[in-house]
Amino acid sequence: MTITFPVTQTEWLGRDDLDLRFVLDMEGRFGGMGEVAEDAVRGELDVTVGRRYTLDQGPQAIADFANRHTTGKLVVRI
Repeated sequence: MTITFPVTQTEWLGRDDLDLRFVLDMEGRFGGMGEVAEDAVRGELDVTVGRRYTLDQGPQAIADFANRHTTGKLVVRI
């Protein structure tokens, strides 16, 4: 399950042995999303930043996101 958008497609992963399904969990019953939302509201949600980019490096940020496995968020400063 994922909270990211767009929802991952098997062809993006280069695999055909997976069955991916989108689950819309409006009540936050799956995956602890209710707790995540509460932490975010309290300002207690820790975020790992994998890499920071300047605005002119924005295209590189998009390419890195699309073509590499990244750890943490990719941040483009405006």
